[in-house]
Amino acid sequence: MKPAPHSFAQFRWPLALAAALAICTSGCLVIPTPEYNTGKARANINRQTPKRLEPGKTTRAEVVLALGEPDAVSPGESRLAYRSEKVCGLWFVGAYGSGAGGTITKDRYLVVEFDPQGMLQKAERTSTWFGSKYASKLLYSSAQGADLGFPDVTTADERPAMTLRASDFAGVDGYQGKGRATWIGQPGCLLIYRTRLEFLSDAEFANSGPALTLPYDSLGEVRVEKYFLGRHLVVRTRAGGVHSFDIYGPKGAVQDKQALQTVAEFLQTKVKP
Repeated sequence: MKPAPHSFAQFRWPLALAAALAICTSGCLVIPTPEYNTGKARANINRQTPKRLEPGKTTRAEVVLALGEPDAVSPGESRLAYRSEKVCGLWFVGAYGSGAGGTITKDRYLVVEFDPQGMLQKAERTSTWFGSKYASKLLYSSAQGADLGFPDVTTADERPAMTLRASDFAGVDGYQGKGRATWIGQPGCLLIYRTRLEFLSDAEFANSGPALTLPYDSLGEVRVEKYFLGRHLVVRTRAGGVHSFDIYGPKGAVQDKQALQTVAEFLQTKVKP
């Protein structure tokens, strides 16, 4: 009798352990442990959870009733994100008399998506090792609306007309100043609403509110500044505050110059003389 074939899933932890050992220096020890909750995130999300949610039948209210308040909500409540965190192992490094150690964690995420009527469309589960993903990365994985031209903000709808991956350089005036090309901005999402712009920072999980809110009537100057192949959207307020933004394409790595120019031209119409 031939032995039963093994699936790749059976080798994921051994491979991950081998990789961890490979990158460690001499004196590093990794010990796998049975998974257990860290107590820092919800404990009611597991691999069976998506199977209990039926597309076309389960409503948004039923999801919230079953799983509780989500860790993140997209504008318009079309997408909800839930996060769990488990310890999968321990690591130790050092020598006699000195050293360090800690836990190896694995975060798991459940992202559920609904249609405009609040009916479930899909539920997807993902995970990451050694650190968390952030709400805006889960719910805004690409630029939405950037290819639609001038944003439609003519209605009273409070959903954003455009949602784009971006980086915020708070207090930075374009490429002015020493080291201008090496500054690192805060990654997140730029949301364009009817009456304001908002920036949701990747550094904030759950619904802690936007890191930046600028009503359009507070804008004093909007311009695009160039530096070699780079572009910054520079927004200065009447009170003297300034922010520069990089805007990225669907993959979140390359600047989307067309989207940046579209946003700049729209915001310039909001600047009062």
